[in-house]
Amino acid sequence: MELNVQDWKEFNLLKLCKIDMGNKFDNDKMSHDNPSINFVSRTGDNNGVSDFVDKVRDVEPYPSDSITVALGGSIGSCFLQTKPFYTG
Repeated sequence: MELNVQDWKEFNLLKLCKIDMGNKFDNDKMSHDNPSINFVSRTGDNNGVSDFVDKVRDVEPYPSDSITVALGGSIGSCFLQTKPFYTG
């Protein structure tokens, strides 16, 4: 079956979702004493999760069911996050 794209047109992505540039945290400078939060980085492996880190006081993690896109490293790798997370 062929996909009919005849009526497709451009659309503004900002009308569908919120776009954010992430936390910009440096994993090497984060604490790992009681890791409970996924850390999503630029990797194309493991759903983008490269480590687990401690919760940062006064900074809520991004919610699960968010889509992440790597803008460096494995550029363009996209993942649906299943757990709350921080980003690089």
